[in-house]
Amino acid sequence: MKSKWIILILLLTVIFSCKNENQIEFESNGIITQLDNRLCQCCRGYIIQIEDDKNNYRIGSLPDGIQINQDELPINVKVNWDLQSTCEAIGISYINIEAIEIR
Repeated sequence: MKSKWIILILLLTVIFSCKNENQIEFESNGIITQLDNRLCQCCRGYIIQIEDDKNNYRIGSLPDGIQINQDELPINVKVNWDLQSTCEAIGISYINIEAIEIR
């Protein structure tokens, strides 16, 4: 009888300690503040502020399935990103969003 309880406890421990493999670990928190719709060479996309980073970045495009309503800005997000390119003429940096979750 005692061994059945030990097996049950071990089984429950394994079940509850398993992670969801589809769950994404996000690197950064940020705020999408506005849409940059100016008509300059490097102006386009959403402006995002990454937490603990002094720069504002532009998001050229969002991942498939993600839509943002401009009327709801600013929006808090969790993101995985990397630097895509920089427009040196006016100092705008674009980032590539690998994963995003609207909070």
